[in-house]
Amino acid sequence: MTEPNWLQCAAAVMPACVVLAALAADAGEAADALDPARIRAVAAMLPERPAAPGRPIADRAAWDRLASEPAFKEVVAKAEALLAEPIPEQPDDLFLDYSRTGNRSRFQEVAFARRRRLAPLVLAECVENKGRFVAGIEALVDALAAERTWVLPAHDRSLANFQGKSVDIDLF
Repeated sequence: MTEPNWLQCAAAVMPACVVLAALAADAGEAADALDPARIRAVAAMLPERPAAPGRPIADRAAWDRLASEPAFKEVVAKAEALLAEPIPEQPDDLFLDYSRTGNRSRFQEVAFARRRRLAPLVLAECVENKGRFVAGIEALVDALAAERTWVLPAHDRSLANFQGKSVDIDLF
């Protein structure tokens, strides 16, 4: 087998990230803002059973086949290495660096490094199914959910997202 397609892998784990990010939000504050009628309307739009690309972790036959592939052994090794490294910090000052200097790469290197951690951690957990990557996945999702904005600085020149005046999302 060739190396896993990282774009497909990322697409497979993004729905879970969105759900986990929503769960990581402050429940008390969020509950006050939610309209029960709107919740029912959205719930009615959802399919009877959740669906996503790829196989669920419970499909052990599929994941056990992949576990024997060299590319997925490398994914597990990469995930093990990631567990030993701290999640890169993304302070406000780094976001504001673009506004001051016009340099987009310093922030983007950190933002992309944070996001590149997700696929190997999730895939490694799916391959092994031992729970040893779950804490790392949770910590990363918490860190991503806690970001001040999910817009790149170069796309927020007015700082409206950074200042909480607008809510936009860059899908990167």
